[in-house]
Amino acid sequence: MQALLLQALPLQALFAQTAFAMAQQDVRFFLNGVRFKIADETLSIAATDGHRLALAHSPEILDPTLTHCVILPRKAVQETIRLLTKPEDIHLQITQQHCQITSTQFQLTMNLLQGQYPEVNQLLPVGDTGY
Repeated sequence: MQALLLQALPLQALFAQTAFAMAQQDVRFFLNGVRFKIADETLSIAATDGHRLALAHSPEILDPTLTHCVILPRKAVQETIRLLTKPEDIHLQITQQHCQITSTQFQLTMNLLQGQYPEVNQLLPVGDTGY
């Protein structure tokens, strides 16, 4: 189990910036959520439905020993956006099958989606594209 301590409003902003690109009822079930990745001391959240792509990074520096990549389901992301309204610390715990977000006001537990999320960083151009 990996546990994180994050600020609520920046996390809500990351989810809000990417939620529009989640698939709604795709047969590729892993696209019906967001990729929540912790690596290289940063948190990145990505969503795609096969046509749109959204990627957001947290400005917070995280513990360098933490690494995880999970897929959070669409409904849980939408509820998290709705519930995170106050500036407070939240605890996020990730296991193989579940993710739990705990604040002073609520506790939200979700089942993680299983599958291999597309590697979105390979889809983005690197360097000067001439635009």
